[in-house]
Amino acid sequence: MNFLQLCRRLRQECGISGTGPTTTTGQVGELAEVVSWVNSAYEDIQNLHTKWLFRIKSFSAALTAGTSEYSANDLSISDLLVWNKDDVRIYLNTEDESWIQFLPWDVFRMSCLIGTIPQQRPSTFSIKPNNSIVFWPTPDNAYTAVGEYTATTDTLSGDTDTPVFPAGYHMAIVWRALRFYAGLLAAPEKTMHSDYEYRRIIRAMESTQLPEMIWGSPLA
Repeated sequence: MNFLQLCRRLRQECGISGTGPTTTTGQVGELAEVVSWVNSAYEDIQNLHTKWLFRIKSFSAALTAGTSEYSANDLSISDLLVWNKDDVRIYLNTEDESWIQFLPWDVFRMSCLIGTIPQQRPSTFSIKPNNSIVFWPTPDNAYTAVGEYTATTDTLSGDTDTPVFPAGYHMAIVWRALRFYAGLLAAPEKTMHSDYEYRRIIRAMESTQLPEMIWGSPLA
């Protein structure tokens, strides 16, 4: 469902009279609240887990010889929340691609940022408190850095915008938004119904949209 369809379904579940909204923009009164509840519910679901698979994105960007520190914007990333510290690689050509090691910032600062920093192929990186990524040694060539990151939450704005997660789970947005409406009206029947349906879909969503658990070998 797109944004407008989600709002119309929520209006129906709330029992609000009429057939609208006709658009998600410029609404007033109850329909404005419907639009707001849908977006709030959408944000809540995204924030349940930072490891949702649909929030994981890849990046590939050219480094500059002689430059060690890069902001997200420098790497053409506009929606960075956190870097995946287990997945950063560099290469000059795809045949020499290699992983580089992550060090926590305090350790990196004390062990790598001392004295004259050489310019070589980077083997280590860290994340500064401002969320910039820093490579060591300083790149001596135009290497390509590739990896993954968790994106910030998405927002629905236009009528035809669609949620970033699979369509089979879109009703979770409606049931979560209905919970807001039920709380406002102190309607226990709608509260129970929306909570039940929401939990049912979220459980199914977690089974397919979170990384697969990898169990270690038995201790004995």
